[in-house]
Formats: sequence, C-alpha cells, structure tokens
Amino acid sequence: MRTQIIEKTLEQTLKGQIVFPDVVATLVGEGVCFYQVDLLRHEHRYYDANGTSFVTQDSLQDLVSDGPFSAEKIKAAIRQSQAGQLKYPEFMKEIGAAGCVFYVAYLDGKNVAYFGRTGDVHVEHFPQK
Repeated sequence: MRTQIIEKTLEQTLKGQIVFPDVVATLVGEGVCFYQVDLLRHEHRYYDANGTSFVTQDSLQDLVSDGPFSAEKIKAAIRQSQAGQLKYPEFMKEIGAAGCVFYVAYLDGKNVAYFGRTGDVHVEHFPQK
C-alpha cells in the first residue's frame, strides 16, 4: 500500500475531481481490500489483506445531523452521485444529513455498508457493468 497514492486519491476525491469507480480502481491497485470513512472524526482508514492499515483525515466539516437514519435518503444520494449530480463533498453532506455516521466500502465484496448511530445499516452493492 503506497500511502502517498492513497492520500492523492483522497485529495482528488475531496475536490470532486474523480468518481467512485476510479477511486475503487486505484485503491484495489494499491492492495486495499476495504476502507472505512468516519463522518464524525473525519477519518479515512484503509486496510490491506495483510492487516496493514493507513489512517488519514479529511477537511469536511459539519457532516452529521442528529436526525434519524434514512436508508431511502442514503439511496437517493447514491443514485445522484452515480448520475454525476453530486460530487463527493456534497454526497458526504447528504448521507450525513440522512443519519449516516460512518461507512465501510468492501472493495473485494463489491458493496458499501452505511451505518447510523443506533446500529441501523444500509448495504449498497456496486452497480453491475
């Protein structure tokens, strides 16, 4: 895992310069099996198959509301992102407003699990090509 590549990928993501499929391709190429994004702590944690991890932070602020978890609103944000209507910073605000406090992208499993404060979860599978 080359951490400088991961940091550059996150930087491009935060600027809305690359989209999720490109992020996945880069991270898989770096040996990342899964990563977790903590909206409360602004942390991104990346893990490889050997148990090596890398943690970095983002500069996004005020992402999470204290409102209830809404899988429907999270799904709507995902669809908008997939359609190119939301860049990553806006996507993060939308899922935070929907009660998501962290998510885990399982690259090998091709799905993302979005979690709320009380254990609510929505699992979204990667779109089929």
